[in-house]
Amino acid sequence: MATLPTVVAATLALATFVLLANLVLVQYARGVARTAVDEAVRHASVSQSAVDVCLGAARDVLSDLVGGSFGADLEADCWVDGDVVFATVEGRVPGIVPLLSDFDVVARSAAVTR
Repeated sequence: MATLPTVVAATLALATFVLLANLVLVQYARGVARTAVDEAVRHASVSQSAVDVCLGAARDVLSDLVGGSFGADLEADCWVDGDVVFATVEGRVPGIVPLLSDFDVVARSAAVTR
């Protein structure tokens, strides 16, 4: 009598754990993207070659913190408009099981150049 309820409860507990773990990973990737754009514009705002420094800083942060297949789709972009440098990181991070959809990650930042 107790076997079926135990199996159902264990299945629900495992499914809940997987969904929460996926949520944590997606939030981590969004935090890394935000860190990447903040670091990128911070470095670029004091540099003469702002776009190159910006892209380098963003790519360094992304490769250090979400390297491999998990962050493979995250792309950084930088540009300068007047006295302001802009950086974006956009892409998708995969779900940890095939049944979960991929999640969009978008982060933008800007800083005034000196």
